[in-house]
Amino acid sequence: MKKILILCLFAFSILLLHAQTGLFELSFEDDVETCVQIMAERGFQLEEGDDNSLIYTNADNDLVEYIELIFDEEDLYLIGWTICYNDVDYEDIEELVIDTMIGYHGEDYSWDVALEIYTWQLNDTYMVTAGWDSGYYNFWVEYSYSW
Repeated sequence: MKKILILCLFAFSILLLHAQTGLFELSFEDDVETCVQIMAERGFQLEEGDDNSLIYTNADNDLVEYIELIFDEEDLYLIGWTICYNDVDYEDIEELVIDTMIGYHGEDYSWDVALEIYTWQLNDTYMVTAGWDSGYYNFWVEYSYSW
């Protein structure tokens, strides 16, 4: 019984590391079809795309300017995504997004004073960064490989 419990816990932990779900319920290594379905379910429309990148917008979403999905060029699975938020007057977008990020990824993040970005190290392979663009016009969140 003890061996079965340990085996189940090990299998569950591997599944969690593999899935790494983030904002908008996207997950690393989702295939293109899954991502297209997720975006459609959330009311986003394809704005433009190429071989390994799709950009989605939603005219009804005042907070999000666009979401860009990046796929592995060879196998076409999701290797990263960027969410660009609008700077809206009636919301403190940074606080709203960071609170949401903490809900998804916990309070174990770092703050880089020089770069002014938040970083969550999800595992040895993936990370999430968030911060303002250089002109402080848009707040962004980027899911990517660890550097």
